[in-house]
Amino acid sequence: MYIKKSLLIQKEAKFIFNYLNDFHNWPQWSPWLIADPNTSLNIDTDGKYYNWEGDVTGSGEMRVLGETKNKSLSCSLNFYKPWKSKAEVNFYLEEKSDGTKVTWTMKSSLPWFLFWMKKSMEVYVGMDYERGLLLLKDLVEQGNTLCDLKFEGYKNSNKTKYIDFETRCKMSNIEQIMTEDFETYRLKLINPKTQHRNYSRSIGRLRVLGNEALTLLVNHWPSRRGRQKRSEAFRLAAARLQQHIIDSLQRLEPKRTLLSMGDYNDNPNNKTSTI
Repeated sequence: MYIKKSLLIQKEAKFIFNYLNDFHNWPQWSPWLIADPNTSLNIDTDGKYYNWEGDVTGSGEMRVLGETKNKSLSCSLNFYKPWKSKAEVNFYLEEKSDGTKVTWTMKSSLPWFLFWMKKSMEVYVGMDYERGLLLLKDLVEQGNTLCDLKFEGYKNSNKTKYIDFETRCKMSNIEQIMTEDFETYRLKLINPKTQHRNYSRSIGRLRVLGNEALTLLVNHWPSRRGRQKRSEAFRLAAARLQQHIIDSLQRLEPKRTLLSMGDYNDNPNNKTSTI
């Protein structure tokens, strides 16, 4: 998996570099630490190493391996939870006539059971990189980040009934089996206004066996055929169903990690992301 994102910051490189090579400054602009403000951080005195553990961010460690003042920074990144993986992270600063071009890259491998998610993960992590660079830009240019997240905490959804089925297979033929299951067991959604029935793909649940306490929820929600407003009710129904499934699984196994993925046919600012 390879990520590369760049952004022009209207400051000289010397004003940017210290925010990158000293981990004491990362909580001010890191998109992950801002998303999980209760993350436990342990940062070395020199700011060249830190480890973390949080409910949203999981756990891991990062270390500065080398740096060229005001030009580049090389780091190693190790993830431990929710799964183990390693990454190489680099920053490159290139001064321009109107500021400094900051390029942020990451080269990483995924756990073997997520090989089929490579392209999706590149998109998701790439969005985090873009947000992180924008936060860094605000911090360097204006002295603060224009980001305020309000965490409302956990809440339980109403009980509902749903049908769950289980299929066991080898990783070598998982694609074939999941394709057959999605065609066989279809999710029936009803538009609450028109009572029109629309058949959609069901939500697949993949329980990873072995040492990883991980369950994957694989989604492919209804399309935007007929435009966003007309089709939104179907995606909201799929989102509510997934939330009910998540609540049920968490009651059965509170410590199990649940990861939702797939094609939601919606954007982060749509109603489905609030369910």
